[in-house]
Amino acid sequence: MPPRKSTSRKTRFSKARKPLPGPVKTTGLDRESEDVDIVGSSKKTMVKPTCKLTDVKETDVFGVEKLNISALINDLEKWAGVKCLHLMKWAEGKHDVIYRCEFRDGSNTIEHIIVRLCKPCLTSKQLESEIATMRYCRDFIPSIPIPSVFHCNLIPQNPIGCEYSVHTVASGLTARTMWQYWTQEEKLTLMDSLANVLHELFTHRVGGFGSLYLVTQGQKTLDKFEIGETIKPQFFNQSFQRSVAPFESVKPRIAAPLRPWNTANAWMVANVRLQLEYLEQYPEHAAISVGWDIAKYPTCLDGYKSVLKGLISLSEIVLCPPELPFSVNSALWRPYLNMDDIMFLPDNAKITSLLDWEMTAVVPLWQAATVPEFMEEGPNRKPAELLSCYRDRFLMRMGELDALMDTTRAEVVKWTDCYLQGKIFRELKEHCDRQWYELDQRTRALMDAWAALVSPAL
Repeated sequence: MPPRKSTSRKTRFSKARKPLPGPVKTTGLDRESEDVDIVGSSKKTMVKPTCKLTDVKETDVFGVEKLNISALINDLEKWAGVKCLHLMKWAEGKHDVIYRCEFRDGSNTIEHIIVRLCKPCLTSKQLESEIATMRYCRDFIPSIPIPSVFHCNLIPQNPIGCEYSVHTVASGLTARTMWQYWTQEEKLTLMDSLANVLHELFTHRVGGFGSLYLVTQGQKTLDKFEIGETIKPQFFNQSFQRSVAPFESVKPRIAAPLRPWNTANAWMVANVRLQLEYLEQYPEHAAISVGWDIAKYPTCLDGYKSVLKGLISLSEIVLCPPELPFSVNSALWRPYLNMDDIMFLPDNAKITSLLDWEMTAVVPLWQAATVPEFMEEGPNRKPAELLSCYRDRFLMRMGELDALMDTTRAEVVKWTDCYLQGKIFRELKEHCDRQWYELDQRTRALMDAWAALVSPAL
């Protein structure tokens, strides 16, 4: 990936604002700096802060016994070079707590930043990858509105008590907040705006398959990016969110492989190969784990091994829709996008910011071409006919944007084609990522449909 051009840093916040007094060493993660300090706060004796606290408690971050608020304020002041006037609790999500911090510079200009404190259910790799993805998009896809990440601490055992990152304040209100006030036409305009942004993400090409990370050297993060371990739901500590009762039967799960891959084939069936290897090397353990007696039924695992081998064989022949051979190229994909992640100005449908980039991964184009989650049918969602109205508008706009693409080049692939023709491959990938004992009749039906594509491909 090409390195980003370096520009000099003149303020801790934004170029449009006056610089704050104090040191301007690159101590935080800022897209304008060449190096990034990922070590975080010092272990030196903290000076008791004098700023005002509103709804800020040592128990705010669930899973952290005692949040060191003094250490947090000291670290923020060290980074900004000025005193913190006011720290207030702003919001709380499933995986983090949001504070809003107020500073005042020498000219009495009030500056605000967002401090995101991560709950222990996250891992440092999850936060590191999310920050890298945000920074990559700001550098190489600047048309996508994403908040700046100024500073971060990726060490859970730091003096503060948890990982955290510092961002610009995203202007506007969330789409969920505005939804009840917008007219039907304004809601449809939202679909157009969202399509414009996600089409840009789809048409930007990345190399490899996995998740984005910042290249590090020593304790510094450089202005380069690399593909690393894939961020998956298993990165979240499930025991943190839900305790398992002693009497509850839980089948063992083999951790899905996370390593980056150079080819779509290796990415597609990495978990399949791991599951098959387990069944072949440890058949007795596998049988006992699901309550089977392999001594009595020695062939009880053969059916599952046959399915796994079939998935591997098919992946080596047809790995994408036959009419879209270049859909195995990779792009960034946001698998979970809801209305709380979309920020708008109250008086129009212009997107001011897209939040929450965790779980973003580099995947084949047919996997990246999906409709935002909140438009899909599901429990506790709007009636299907209403969702269809918004989904149809989104798809129509994606088709209009596809029509503007330069299709004279063979490697150019339309989003709509990947969305429609890639459906079977997206479902196949979901089955390929299952545990061996979760494969079922639907898996076999998908394999039959997959095999039907083999003849045209030969």
